[in-house]
Amino acid sequence: ILCYGLIPRLILALSLRARLVRSLKHELACSGEIARLLNSLPAQASDEPLSSSSATLPDCVTVTLPTASYSLIGWQLVLTELGLVRNLGLATWAEDERWLAVAERELSLPILVLVQAHQTPTGELADCLRLLGRHPQGLSLGVVLADAATERSDAQVRSWRFFAQQYGIQLVQVRDKQHD
Repeated sequence: ILCYGLIPRLILALSLRARLVRSLKHELACSGEIARLLNSLPAQASDEPLSSSSATLPDCVTVTLPTASYSLIGWQLVLTELGLVRNLGLATWAEDERWLAVAERELSLPILVLVQAHQTPTGELADCLRLLGRHPQGLSLGVVLADAATERSDAQVRSWRFFAQQYGIQLVQVRDKQHD
């Protein structure tokens, strides 16, 4: 069984796998699909590099939670004890969009959308902020900062600052009183 059944099949499977890998590598190298994909992607160059090296946001307002001066809306937050009106990004887009249409009329305080500093700015968040941007009391983006400032947290804060600048939103530094 070993000599006539298993070993020939194992050799055949390994040789076919090697031929497949070699064929795929050749196809990728010669097809031009990767170059065509890269050429079709939109390129956006930044005139101002992200140069700030501090995780604190000196040009921003600092808010300590809990606060009664804002309507707090979360973006995919794990922390639910903050008194959020809604935690966006966890339900379907259609549910969030319906809620955003109603919330514009119901919320009387300025809106503060809370994000964790380690999160990545996304297009879906930008769409939510665009819908919330019509709120008459104003809209701010609050970055909940980690306790210890590291090189990685500095880069994350610079990313959020760039995102806020791109969309014309005020950036707010948020400190959670429970974690101080």
